Amino acid sequence: MSLPLDPSVSAASPLRVAPALSWRDPRFLQLAVLFLYAIVAREIFHMDRPHAITLACCATALALDFTLGLIHFRVIRFPLSSLVIGLATSLLIDSRYPAVYLAAVTLAILSKAFITYRGFHLFNPANFGVVCALILAPNIATGMPALFGGYLAPSIVFFCLGVVTVLYARQSLISFSWLAGFLVFAFVRASLAGKSFLLMAMPILGPAFLLFTFHMISDPATSPRSKRHKIMYGIVIAALDAIFRYKQIPYGNFYALFLVSAGMPWMRDLEMQRDENFPRSAPTE
Repeated sequence: MSLPLDPSVSAASPLRVAPALSWRDPRFLQLAVLFLYAIVAREIFHMDRPHAITLACCATALALDFTLGLIHFRVIRFPLSSLVIGLATSLLIDSRYPAVYLAAVTLAILSKAFITYRGFHLFNPANFGVVCALILAPNIATGMPALFGGYLAPSIVFFCLGVVTVLYARQSLISFSWLAGFLVFAFVRASLAGKSFLLMAMPILGPAFLLFTFHMISDPATSPRSKRHKIMYGIVIAALDAIFRYKQIPYGNFYALFLVSAGMPWMRDLEMQRDENFPRSAPTE
């Protein structure tokens, strides 16, 4: 999750200092959970990716975010969102080549500054970086491996941590709508394919699915504000994901979020028309 930024400043604008963040900011909790993912993945389940890759991704995100803050946004801010993006992006792809991780993080951070609508970044940054890596480098980049295969306890623990995270951030409606939609469409896919529903629903126990559900799709800066639209948002992503899965296209949830995010300008305009309190410009982080 991340908060929107205001790019409506020029290089000639005076350099500002963003207000101090509250320790109650839900992104601190999210950062702690993502950090725990990274530790568990390497130290307990022996993921091949060394901690140096994770640190390099975070350092790249921090450096780019600081540079863009000075040059593009003209503001000095605590780099909380960039740390979240760096960690999430590094966790959700897998490659033998460090350059793939760094390229994905770079594209993720740059998308915040340069792919915007009415001052809000259009795509979820981590999702943008992951999708670019999967599409542009399909031979050397894949999604996150199934770390918890055969172990139910870690999935339950990270599911519970994810629920706490979205509840604290007040974004649970999106995550639960997506989950409900996924299970409904899993039943539909099972019926059409003549397979077990449990087999179709099994991905909900995977780490990539949990990260997507509680730490990506719930991003408040790139998701709707109203309850009705949040429910619609989660269900539409679940429907597109079901189509990708039925067609046996891997990583359908990431592609589904990417496509729905591309339609967010229409939803932003609709919410602005119906809600007079909807912000007309993105506040500084």
